[in-house]
Amino acid sequence: MFKDIPPSLIRLVKILLVLFIILFALEQFAGINIRMIIGSLGILSLGIALAAGDIFKNLLGGIFVMVDRPFTIDDEIIVYNGTTSFQGVVKIMRLRSTVLWSDKGTITIPNKFMSDNAIIRYKK
Repeated sequence: MFKDIPPSLIRLVKILLVLFIILFALEQFAGINIRMIIGSLGILSLGIALAAGDIFKNLLGGIFVMVDRPFTIDDEIIVYNGTTSFQGVVKIMRLRSTVLWSDKGTITIPNKFMSDNAIIRYKK
């Protein structure tokens, strides 16, 4: 059941779960007001998101690619945006990028490019 879920997505869920448990424990056992911590984290994450816009776009693109699954590992694909195209076999899917292997070598494509453009998938 979980073998189709990318390891990076499982790692992200584990980190978020541990963070939630730590915040809950701080509120329950140490009496710390976590509303201030959550508010501070919200402001901090907004600042980071604005400062690292491209990275954030790639992460969101990676999540969309992993959820929509327009292709899977070992599929041959072409990613085309009207002027630029990349063709190869999908070997690695990460949150920030997807790695294709082609006859010309390894191609690492940011997931923002993957989620914003047309993808042609050939059968395995």
